[in-house]
Amino acid sequence: MDYEVEEEKEIQIAKKRMISLISSASTLAKASRDRRARFFVEEDKSFLRTNDSPRSHCHSIIKRIKRYGGNSKGILIRSIVYLTKENTSPMARLQQQQQQQQQQQQQQQQRQQQRQQQQNGRHVTPRKYAIHHAIL
Repeated sequence: MDYEVEEEKEIQIAKKRMISLISSASTLAKASRDRRARFFVEEDKSFLRTNDSPRSHCHSIIKRIKRYGGNSKGILIRSIVYLTKENTSPMARLQQQQQQQQQQQQQQQQRQQQRQQQQNGRHVTPRKYAIHHAIL
């Protein structure tokens, strides 16, 4: 039961975050005098207040914005994409960066091992090999 309560709290927090981002996008849409973007923003705010899964709705918002365009399109897409990311907390971002660094290091090590294996397997330098085959 505690898990369900925590999940419900997370959903409410995600909703509030989404609504605040869309509200800020709404003020930017009003400033740019883009009526279509303003209409979508207001419609999405009312939907998010009633729906339980704001993240699943983000994709339909992005599709509509891409389809109809508008001056504030980029701002709305960036704010919505930011929310759809699974881990938006600073700690989670730090963990992702560390994982990426570890993966890059592993890839570099693998490349070095492959180079060493290739060099160890050759008894002749590439130039001598080419000359040898040209003679035959």
